[in-house]
Amino acid sequence: DAGVRLRRLQMSDANLARLALSDPAMGLKTIALIGWHAAKLWLRGVPWDRFRPRAEYGRRVK
Repeated sequence: DAGVRLRRLQMSDANLARLALSDPAMGLKTIALIGWHAAKLWLRGVPWDRFRPRAEYGRRVK
């Protein structure tokens, strides 16, 4: 029987710090995985656009 038992916590600075410090490698792992997926897309030749300021987007459609 698989299951998950969760506990609701108040969103406070102390609780966020405790969660971040409970597994400090999680943030680094996330950054590494984003870079890994970006590298795989780059190696496959997926086209991408550079950041353009909002003025270059063109006119807005209502």
